[in-house]
Amino acid sequence: KETDVIIPNEAQGIKVIGIGENAFANNIELTSVELMEGIEQIGASAFNGCSNLTSVKFPVSINLYEKDILVGCDKIEKITIASNFDKEMKYLKDNNFLTLTMEEMYLYLSKKIQVPKNSVVITLYNNQPSADIFIKKLKRHNIKT
Repeated sequence: KETDVIIPNEAQGIKVIGIGENAFANNIELTSVELMEGIEQIGASAFNGCSNLTSVKFPVSINLYEKDILVGCDKIEKITIASNFDKEMKYLKDNNFLTLTMEEMYLYLSKKIQVPKNSVVITLYNNQPSADIFIKKLKRHNIKT
């Protein structure tokens, strides 16, 4: 088992598009992992129980984070998530989109309020370690969740 792992976007001429469910689960020797650009998915519990994992780096290309990917990784000091998130939030702001809270969305769906056609709801899965990062970014852009 290696301690520092870089997962390529291609192996032996075959495109790597994801990390499977439980792929590295309970690997206590793993200390850092970096996924290269082009990888799109991280399976459920992919890194669960990697108790010595201190650093993870995910690329912009990730479009599916399954549940509980970092449970039991209590020594993580740094999570880097490359993203176009700031660019996307700036687009919403620059193009006058209105962000709604979940309560406002509920009221709209209950036909108790009306909202403009350019309204959006942004949700985050708060159980993921990365949620705090995105919440701070949303606040910086004055966007409601």
